[in-house]
Amino acid sequence: MIELNLYASDAVNLSSALMSSTDILSEDKHLLRRPVRDFMRKAGLKVLRLTDIYPGGTKV
Repeated sequence: MIELNLYASDAVNLSSALMSSTDILSEDKHLLRRPVRDFMRKAGLKVLRLTDIYPGGTKV
């Protein structure tokens, strides 16, 4: 993960998703960068934002 230049906590979250073959839901700017998303896409996974799941937004 060094080539992705992630903080340790972001790398742990990403590696957990990879090991369990699970998409990741995040608003973290480091995990949403293009190289990270491309890396996940190559593994057949996605980094999703809340707006990907709730396109109209949420009302609280």
